[in-house]
Amino acid sequence: MKKDIFYCEQWSYGYKELHKPFSEKQAEEKHIKGELYTAVIGSVTQPEYVITLREEVVFFRYIFSINLEGII
Repeated sequence: MKKDIFYCEQWSYGYKELHKPFSEKQAEEKHIKGELYTAVIGSVTQPEYVITLREEVVFFRYIFSINLEGII
């Protein structure tokens, strides 16, 4: 099952919204440059996963139970 993916500078846990959203192309450019960005998977208002990425470090923050099978 394919999930929607949204990209942003960071996810606001307090406001539960994307902070400075951008396109997949912009996320790819940030990834290549090694810059920090966030992928929100599922829904913008109630995401299943919130993943913050950076070239040197990949760490996961999640809102609900995490099940990465089939996503990565």
